[in-house]
Amino acid sequence: MKKRYLLIIPVIITLLYMSKDRMAMKHPKKVLDQTKHAYKDVTGSAINYTPEKIHKFGSITHVYRGMINTKTTTYEFIADCYSGELIDVFEIQSL
Repeated sequence: MKKRYLLIIPVIITLLYMSKDRMAMKHPKKVLDQTKHAYKDVTGSAINYTPEKIHKFGSITHVYRGMINTKTTTYEFIADCYSGELIDVFEIQSL
């Protein structure tokens, strides 16, 4: 019985350590940099460092809001705080 616990405890600790990155919010600067890579010819960008709660997909999601300026268009985006994935993108104006 003791041998089983000696094997299970390190496995649980390892799994918890590996999952801590998924449970922590990403820094807004990293989310902005990740978003900028999705666009060509970025001339400017901004992100709100305060996370917001929105109701999306039937649950409450923590998001960052930001803007990306390209040579031709300005976009507003909403990105997930934990994964950095884009949830929504809105075209604000075309130049």
